[in-house]
Amino acid sequence: MKVTFDCDDSFIRPVISIDKVFDGCKAMIDTGALFPVWTASEESLKAVGAKPDSNLPSHTISGIGGNAKGNIYRLSLDLNGIHYIDLPIIAIKLNMCRFHMLLPSTMFKGMDVNIDYGNSTIEIDTRSNQVAYNLHYGKDSNDNLILIQNG
Repeated sequence: MKVTFDCDDSFIRPVISIDKVFDGCKAMIDTGALFPVWTASEESLKAVGAKPDSNLPSHTISGIGGNAKGNIYRLSLDLNGIHYIDLPIIAIKLNMCRFHMLLPSTMFKGMDVNIDYGNSTIEIDTRSNQVAYNLHYGKDSNDNLILIQNG
């Protein structure tokens, strides 16, 4: 299955609209990120249906200008037919961001992702007929948080 997104030309980086979350919702695809991050207020994340994760209430991540700590929520997300059920997302309010979410490229592991800057599009080929993917976190033998994706 292939899905195509138009990039927002007002950004240099690949930012797409995900109007299924809410009208005007913007998400940046980040090749350096490991975790999905909600960069707007926690109240707005709750308003779109996210629920706090009672198993992983908060977590510290690095790479967003240093370290940042945020609460973890679960949000079901539909990316034009690629479904993430109960996607764990860290809520970290970043006033400098003009987008609402940061989606890590790790969400597309095992898929072909083509960012076409000339045509301002992103094409994702799931390389299968599967339309449902589930991204969640677990712990390794050293009790470190790890990212797990099932397809």
